[in-house]
Amino acid sequence: MKEGKKKEGGNPEESVAPEKAGSTGTAEGDHQGGESSREAADGSTEDLKKTIEGKEREARENYDRFLRMAADYENFKKRAARDKEDWIKFANEDLLKAMLPFIDNLERAVSHAEKVADTGC
Repeated sequence: MKEGKKKEGGNPEESVAPEKAGSTGTAEGDHQGGESSREAADGSTEDLKKTIEGKEREARENYDRFLRMAADYENFKKRAARDKEDWIKFANEDLLKAMLPFIDNLERAVSHAEKVADTGC
């Protein structure tokens, strides 16, 4: 005889349901099965709680990492702007220092030329 089918020559009311086939039909048998399923549910609940705690910890770590990277990026932008300003400032300073001897020589040449023109030599 197969479970979930009618018995041969039997009444349709006498069919056996597949979910009740393994049951003893006593209150004690049903109670024991309920405890084991409850224990399994408690175990899986604990596993789920641990998984959730791990995922929450991972989310906090990722958020902290995100905040640090955002702060690092802001610091990088500020440092890059400051470096650019310093580079322009010091590049101009180096250029002026390099041009200073030429300007001094030019001033001396103009001054000498004026003296020569005044004296007529």
